[in-house]
Amino acid sequence: MKKSLVTLSIILGFTFVTSAQKAPSVVKEAFNLKFPGVSSIKWEMEEDSAWEAEFKKDGIEYSANFSSSGDWLETEYEIKKEEVSAAALKTISSEFGGYLITEIEMVEKPDFKGYEVLIVKGKQAKELVLDVNGQIMAHKSVEIEKD
Repeated sequence: MKKSLVTLSIILGFTFVTSAQKAPSVVKEAFNLKFPGVSSIKWEMEEDSAWEAEFKKDGIEYSANFSSSGDWLETEYEIKKEEVSAAALKTISSEFGGYLITEIEMVEKPDFKGYEVLIVKGKQAKELVLDVNGQIMAHKSVEIEKD
């Protein structure tokens, strides 16, 4: 009996965890309108009211966030330095001389399009958010991940 209760608890717990990662149909419909033809989507509840979809499109890894009511909130995807505007690169080099760009993501929101950039200088690392015109919207120091 005790063994059966433990097994049942594990099954119920697993069912709860897996069902918690299934996005509501309104979110999936909004995703399909924004990203038609995309398959192999991994859904994860990011906050109490937001869902994140991770997927590949044209060989590039994306993440897109939607509210629980289906509103698109944000999309991020990795880009190459050559795809960054000259204005943004100029700002980075003038404001953070000596730092190396190690990662760049395009960030798109309903009211914003710009870049999230990780820069490193020695043991110092910073994460920058710049708009396409090179204006710094936010920046913070971050810890470098150790392998």
